[in-house]
Amino acid sequence: MRAVELFEQGRSTSEVARMVGMHPESVRRRKHLWEQGGAQAPPTRRCRRS
Repeated sequence: MRAVELFEQGRSTSEVARMVGMHPESVRRRKHLWEQGGAQAPPTRRCRRS
């Protein structure tokens, strides 16, 4: 996932959120999962907009 690559580059949560088009809170949750389980962490759910 692109977000993981950006975390590995040392990018901030807000930078990653802006670059991948996700809400910063979603990125924080993703980063936490990544830190706990590495790149094999499960993907975040995406909400579908009507």
